[in-house]
Amino acid sequence: MKICLVSRKFDKSSGSAEWIYADKVKEELISRGYTVYTIEQKDSGIYSSKIKKIFHDFFVLPAKLLYYRIFKHVKLYHFFTENQAIYSWLLRLLGVSTIVNFHDLMGIKLSKKLLRKNYFFLIYWLATFTNIIICNSIATKNDLIMLNPFCRKKIVLVYPVHRKLSKKKLIKNKGEFIIGYLGALNYRKRPFLLLDLARKIKQNKIQGLHIHVWGQGPTYDYMINKIKKERLSSFISMKGFASEEKINSIYHSFDFFVFPSLYEGLGLPAIEAMMVGLPVFVLNDAYIPHEVKKGCIICKNIDDLLNKIIYLMSNKKAYIKACKKSISCSRRFEFNRNIKKLINLYKKLAK
Repeated sequence: MKICLVSRKFDKSSGSAEWIYADKVKEELISRGYTVYTIEQKDSGIYSSKIKKIFHDFFVLPAKLLYYRIFKHVKLYHFFTENQAIYSWLLRLLGVSTIVNFHDLMGIKLSKKLLRKNYFFLIYWLATFTNIIICNSIATKNDLIMLNPFCRKKIVLVYPVHRKLSKKKLIKNKGEFIIGYLGALNYRKRPFLLLDLARKIKQNKIQGLHIHVWGQGPTYDYMINKIKKERLSSFISMKGFASEEKINSIYHSFDFFVFPSLYEGLGLPAIEAMMVGLPVFVLNDAYIPHEVKKGCIICKNIDDLLNKIIYLMSNKKAYIKACKKSISCSRRFEFNRNIKKLINLYKKLAK
């Protein structure tokens, strides 16, 4: 079977969950004997300029789509990003089947300017003119149905989890506990709330508790400066970019995982932390899908979060129970289970 995969990039070392997943799917298909063609923006990065993205999406992308259809006779296309799937309607006119991943509707939900909000509304709406829509959570599915009620029957739930992480072994009589965060350091993720947590640890003179922050993004320099200015280095450390080969060991170095994000289409770092067996803490004002949030410990605020961590530090039975809850919740997100669902969708469209 021939298939064309379309993503901004296919890159396991990028730090972008979407690009890592796209690369992982490509590898799986090749290993199963599929003929795989890929379309990506070669000079793209996480902070690639908007002009380059627009040029690629409106000029390069349609030309390549037509090339693979006409000259390579490809009849199945999988778009890993909804904003590149605006040509689904055109491909279907050419006798092609298409699949589109919807990760979230953040462009509409978080855009403050009306023009930008309407732009994303149009992009998302055009992307629904596909054979199958893959949503990464029940929340994204419900949001999409509100956008276009007529696409309900096209939607299939497939979780885009791509890493296979080993479960952490509990260490007896641990002297120091590590609160961990791994993910992008942008404003939507609210990593700066970890500074508030560090201040509370310092203020309450809590011993044996330290925060490790892994990731890159716009708030990195701000957090570094605050740590120096407020002398918080004994309570919180900025660890920088987490390379793919270190991910498993990084999660294993944590005892707790704090996920302060405001809005998530799914919340992959929280899922991965649960797969390892870490208690995961989120705030109750966060828009995080129910199937993820139900495996987390929900906190009213930073004070409540710290109190719950202190309780688990001193109560081993409660800590083990929280770890088991995480592992149990994570099972539905396992890669093998979801890649099988994806392969079955390909086979269904190829008939």
